[in-house]
Amino acid sequence: MPKTRGGEPSVADAIENARLAARRQKASQFDAYAVLKRSRRVFVERSRVSGADSTHATGLHVRVCVGGKVGGAFCNGFDPTSVSKCVAQAIKIASLMEPDPRWGGFPSCDRGYPSVSGIHDRSVASLGIDVMRAMAEEMVDSAMSVSKEVSVPYGAVESIERTLGIGNSSGVNSMMAETELQAIASCVAGTGLAISPECEERGRSRGTGLRMDLIGERAGWLADKSLNFVDAKTEEAEVVFSPSAVGDSEFGLLSLVLNKALSGQNVLQRVSFLADRVGEQVCSDQVTLRDNPLLSGRCGSRPFDDEGIPSRKTRLVDEGVLKGFVWDSNYGSMSGKGSTGNAVRDLVSGSVNAAPLCLQLAPGKGSLNTLIESVDHGYLVWAGQGAHTSNTETGGFSFVASPGLMIEGGEVVGGVRGVMISGNINDLMMNVERVGADVVDFGGSLMPSVLFRDVKITTG
Repeated sequence: MPKTRGGEPSVADAIENARLAARRQKASQFDAYAVLKRSRRVFVERSRVSGADSTHATGLHVRVCVGGKVGGAFCNGFDPTSVSKCVAQAIKIASLMEPDPRWGGFPSCDRGYPSVSGIHDRSVASLGIDVMRAMAEEMVDSAMSVSKEVSVPYGAVESIERTLGIGNSSGVNSMMAETELQAIASCVAGTGLAISPECEERGRSRGTGLRMDLIGERAGWLADKSLNFVDAKTEEAEVVFSPSAVGDSEFGLLSLVLNKALSGQNVLQRVSFLADRVGEQVCSDQVTLRDNPLLSGRCGSRPFDDEGIPSRKTRLVDEGVLKGFVWDSNYGSMSGKGSTGNAVRDLVSGSVNAAPLCLQLAPGKGSLNTLIESVDHGYLVWAGQGAHTSNTETGGFSFVASPGLMIEGGEVVGGVRGVMISGNINDLMMNVERVGADVVDFGGSLMPSVLFRDVKITTG
């Protein structure tokens, strides 16, 4: 059997060991999901590269179905002994469960996988620490070149190589390798009592073309602009959301809310505000959304989902009109829609949900600066602190702009403290005035900056 570097068991070994163990232990229905991740990282502290580390992590989750009862277990080892114990534990957990009358078996796949280029780059996988150090130094130098007031308390550059495998008793046997280069710069401006909030900018790419200088410059610019605090007021105003405020997996309002609202699972469970609205105008006609994991070189692109079902492009919203949802095999079967190749799986718990793999908001025209220049009075939101608490059942949201800045006469004039952005996603999406062309890759989404009108602003 093929081995990883150093002779250790590979992802393929883990899947085959799970197959053999399930057969020996008479679990006729099983699936196995294995991940191997290698990463190297350099750290920035106090505006200087302070250290480096590397990690090598493995994980395997096995699910079995015995007598209509489904159970799962997780382990870190890929060797036969560890995998056998994991299968035995999954069988034991299954014995404690109630039979699921809706269980339709693990999915089969009778179609070939699409060709998705640019998801693995050898140059990223082989990046040396010395090269990554130079990248981090370029990012820091670019941030500090914005102003003598700017410093970089924290930053990092990380290269990742990941191998993922899926196999089951229904004939699925899938394998893929991917790479990713990530960077983050966290900047502040000023000293003592006059200091800006921490201002982060991130970037990610499948290849080595990530612009470290631009990441540093944006973080430094944001901190410098945030240092000059101006008074905000409670009002309704135009608000520009940066790509991060739209699409970041932690702070991006639309990505956080729409990933859940567009899930067929949540639609069937009646916890999506978009349920029963297919064919309706749910957004401004400026909004077109696709899930498109087939794009070349994007961090969310891949040939199959976490059940081994082929990925595909799925229409979700066309010029504001809701066209459909994304489905995994289980809920797709229950709905009669079938899987769209959108199963997303948690490695440790083994839970499977339906979600977009690469949610794409179709770009419009102009950059973030172009959108800012079109605003006489309003705000710029760079990230949303608390955006993850939004209610996907009702569409209600409330978060703090962190950082937030004021726009006057088409220019950013300073930072604002404690500004709360609130409302309902239904109204917000109907009030999209312009969509920018400055698309940023956040892994699970591709999002540009967006200008909204009539957004509720509340100050403390």
